[in-house]
Amino acid sequence: MEFSRFNGALLLVFAILALARPINAEATTQEMVSACRSITTAHMANGGLLLNQDFKTGHCWGAFETLNEMIGFKEAKTGNFLFFPCQPVHHRTAQLIVIFVRYADKHPEKLADGYFDVALAAIGEAFPCKNTP
Repeated sequence: MEFSRFNGALLLVFAILALARPINAEATTQEMVSACRSITTAHMANGGLLLNQDFKTGHCWGAFETLNEMIGFKEAKTGNFLFFPCQPVHHRTAQLIVIFVRYADKHPEKLADGYFDVALAAIGEAFPCKNTP
């Protein structure tokens, strides 16, 4: 089997996820919702969000900025998204945070779960493929 750039990119993604995930493994969905909620109600000014300048907000933003970058990876030959093929081409980190918080509010049974898996479920629900059953 030939080791292509695509395979190398996937290997890199999975290596990053394997290394990064334990850092936030202790962050439950409830903890992350608590850190993220203020972002969902932030006001706009001068074309940007006015965010609280505190650790919780930074923790949330950093986690979802990383997730946003990850789900933006595309297959080299087709240009299709690797993880969520039906996501819109343009979405923002703040949009993913709103999707996550709304999903968590609808699924309180998942508040004790790790936020990463819940965030992926929320994004999958928000960006479904229309042709899938």
